[in-house]
Amino acid sequence: MTIASYNDLKTSVSDFIHRSDNSTAVVDQIMLGEKRIQRELRTADMETAYTGTIASGVIAVPTDFLEWRAVYINDSVAYRLEPK
Repeated sequence: MTIASYNDLKTSVSDFIHRSDNSTAVVDQIMLGEKRIQRELRTADMETAYTGTIASGVIAVPTDFLEWRAVYINDSVAYRLEPK
């Protein structure tokens, strides 16, 4: 089945869960799927370089921060930090 609209998606999910009597369950399943994708998916356009200053062992992160991909401390030599 080609899914070209939100209504097509609701119909497809309804068929998948074998429930046509409860549109609330279908909408909930779609919402849970969206939340899982948002939580787990990482794409290249979400990445950006960030430069900050460490003060008292703490660095402020951007408001849209999700997770570090790599962290380096630049001194005379760049050191990559590893999670512990």
